[in-house]
Amino acid sequence: MRKEILYKITQGKIGVLLFSVLWILISLLLLKIDRISKMRFDFSIMSFVWISALLLLLCVYYARQTKIQGLKLALSYFSILPICVIIGEVYGFYKLQNKDNKDKDCVLESNGIYATAYYEPNTITGYRAKPNIVATAQMLNKKDNSIIYDISYDINEFGWRKTKSSNNNSKQCFLFFGDSFTIGEGLNDNESLPFYFGQQVDMKIYNFGFHGYGPHQALALLLSGEVKRTIKDCDEVIALYESLPRHISRANGFSPWEIGTKAPRFKINGEKLEWLDTTTNKKSKFARSIEYRLEQSYLYKFLQSRDTYKYDEKYNNLYFAIMLEMQKELKTQLNAPLYVLLWDSNNLSDELEVQESNAITQWLGTTFNNNIATMGGGIYVSK
Repeated sequence: MRKEILYKITQGKIGVLLFSVLWILISLLLLKIDRISKMRFDFSIMSFVWISALLLLLCVYYARQTKIQGLKLALSYFSILPICVIIGEVYGFYKLQNKDNKDKDCVLESNGIYATAYYEPNTITGYRAKPNIVATAQMLNKKDNSIIYDISYDINEFGWRKTKSSNNNSKQCFLFFGDSFTIGEGLNDNESLPFYFGQQVDMKIYNFGFHGYGPHQALALLLSGEVKRTIKDCDEVIALYESLPRHISRANGFSPWEIGTKAPRFKINGEKLEWLDTTTNKKSKFARSIEYRLEQSYLYKFLQSRDTYKYDEKYNNLYFAIMLEMQKELKTQLNAPLYVLLWDSNNLSDELEVQESNAITQWLGTTFNNNIATMGGGIYVSK
C-alpha cells in the first residue's frame, strides 16, 4: 500500500514538482557544503558537477513521464546542457590547477581564523574584521609544508587592526587608509607600516586599511560618518591613502572577492560622484547573489580568467573622482590634508599594474593638490 502511494506521488505533475523542488534544495546544500569545505579544508567537492548530474537525471525523469513527443525531444536537446557543464567544470578545474602550479614557485595554503571567522559582512565597506578578536593567520608552502608566515591580527572594538605604537592619549591623529599593505597582511602587529610610523611620531594612529580594500571603501567610510565617529576625540588630523596600481580596477568594481557583498559602488553622474545604493537595490542584490554562487564554478572562473578586467582609460576617471572626493571630505569634515603613498611601476611585471601605476602617477603629479610619495621611483611633490 505504501509503495503504491509513493509510486503515485512520484508520478505525473506532483512528481515533477516534487523532484524539481528537491533538486533546488540539494543544489543549494551542495553549494553551501562546497564553500565551507573550500574555506576550511581548501578542498572543493566540485558542486556544479553534482548539480549538473542531478539536472541530467531530472531531464531523463521528465522525458520518461511526459507523453508529448515534442517535449521529449526538447528535453533530449536540453539534457546536452548539463553534460556540457560537467565537461566544462572538469576542464576548467584541470586548466586552473595547472595554471596555479605553473605560475607559482610555491603553492600556498591559508589556515586559521583568517580563513574562517575573521571577516564579517558590513553595509558600509562590504566586509571587515570582526571586532574585539585576535585572528590567527598561517600561510604554508604546500610543496614542502614550510611556513611562509604565522601571525595574528589584534582587532579593536571598531573592527580595525590595533596599532600598538600609537599614543592613545594624543589629540593629534594620523589616519591610514588602504588595503592589505596597509593593514599589514602576513605581518605581526609590530611589523606593519602604521606601527613603524607610530614609533617615529607622538600621535594617535588609526589603521582603516583592510584586505582587498580600494579607494571606494575609504570614501564610503568618510561619507557614512564612520571615520568621524571613530576619531571623535582628535583635534588635529592628517590622513594617508596607500594605493597600489590595481586600485583603479577595484574602484570600478572588478574585485571578485566583493561579489555577494554590499561593497560600495560609485558612478560619475554629470559633474557629481554618486554613491549607488547597493543595500536596497533588489536587482543588484539578486545579481550579486547569482554571481556569488557562480564563483564556485570552475568553468565560470576559467572563462572569467580569460576575459576579465582589461585596462582602459575610461576607468581612470572614477578612481580620480573618488580620490578627489576623499580629499574634499577630509578637508570638510576634519580639516585634514590627504597624502597619497603609491607603490609605483618599478619592479612590476604585470602589464595591467604598470599601466594603472603610470596613469595614477601622472595624475598625482599634475592634478592632485597635495604632497605625493611614490615608493621605489623617487618622491614627487605637486604644488
